[in-house]
Amino acid sequence: MQIRDQHRAIVTVILGAGASRAVSYAEGGEGCSAADFGPKMPSPLDSDFFDLLQQIEAQTKDGATKEAMKRIISKVLRWRGDPLWQSMEKMFYSLHVSAVLEYLLFDTDTSQDLGRQVVEDFLASTRALLAEAHGSRASVKHQLLLDELDQADAVLTFNYDFVAERALADRFGGAPFEGTQFGDWFYGLSDRTESAPSDIPTLYKLHGSLNWRLEEDDKGETQNARRDWPTTWAGFSQELEYIPCERQGYEVDPRWRPPVLLPYWDKRVEKGLWLKIWKGAAAQLRQTDSLIVWGYSLPTTDLKARELIRLAFRPGAKLSKVAVIDPSSETQDRWRSMFLDKQFWRFRNYEEFYAFTKRYSTILAPFRSIDARSEIQGTLKRKVLL
Repeated sequence: MQIRDQHRAIVTVILGAGASRAVSYAEGGEGCSAADFGPKMPSPLDSDFFDLLQQIEAQTKDGATKEAMKRIISKVLRWRGDPLWQSMEKMFYSLHVSAVLEYLLFDTDTSQDLGRQVVEDFLASTRALLAEAHGSRASVKHQLLLDELDQADAVLTFNYDFVAERALADRFGGAPFEGTQFGDWFYGLSDRTESAPSDIPTLYKLHGSLNWRLEEDDKGETQNARRDWPTTWAGFSQELEYIPCERQGYEVDPRWRPPVLLPYWDKRVEKGLWLKIWKGAAAQLRQTDSLIVWGYSLPTTDLKARELIRLAFRPGAKLSKVAVIDPSSETQDRWRSMFLDKQFWRFRNYEEFYAFTKRYSTILAPFRSIDARSEIQGTLKRKVLL
């Protein structure tokens, strides 16, 4: 159960792919909290997913992963429809629809479910790209921001990666916090226990996560993220690897649905586990006073995410302050048009955002104060009710 301090604004951070691209080690590795041999490439975005996939396919030694990437690349190169190369979401959706229809409507020379093969190949390719881009590092930029959040705050992310988890696990998974309790309440999958740490926010991963194993019930509905969660943050931090060393490639158990909401335009969030996560995120947004959006472009193809935000912040919501960190003026304008009556900040990158907050005692100080207009409106509303 989240505890709200009536004199302290609730902050919610939304992270998109641009936030992962902007991690502190992406430009040479300085300021990292862990040393390894990565990263060797930037974190993939929607516009360059397949370009980056080509770059690492030739260097990949693992046979299963290499074959998965080769099949995806081959399908993209042979595509004869609209030129969708620079949109991973549109390209994947088109490839999957084509594979499903080919398997269902035409005789094929294989018994392999072509649609499922595209899904499995995409997951293996995504794991390989993220492993290459992030290695086993934690981002200092994310640590500085997320370290100031507490149990009433939250992070909403549309990314599959472990950037947010590692930023928090690097602190709570090491001494003297290695015994700090961990539970699936961290992902909003259950209510917080009384012993849950008060200085750890909830992380809502609206498109799922690569460390989940989503099992289906008899009706094909996803009911749980996994059954064997670590009990401490030390244990949790040790498992945040995109491709575990002891496994060759990545195989999807036929009993399990893929552990993420795949890049379909119509993401099925109406039932089971997904409904629980999205309802939790909606409730969090409704009570949010200050919103910080980092690297999420609010794409027109992500219809349900746009509706979630629009409905959550309809009249009656507490929101009064919005900050957007994104190099695209188009993205900034898109967010501004949604919040014309809110106090609004624009930042082209995290460095601008950080420079702005340096004049305050902490990074979140300008977003922690309750907006005067909200207090007045709340007071008037209470008087009317009385």
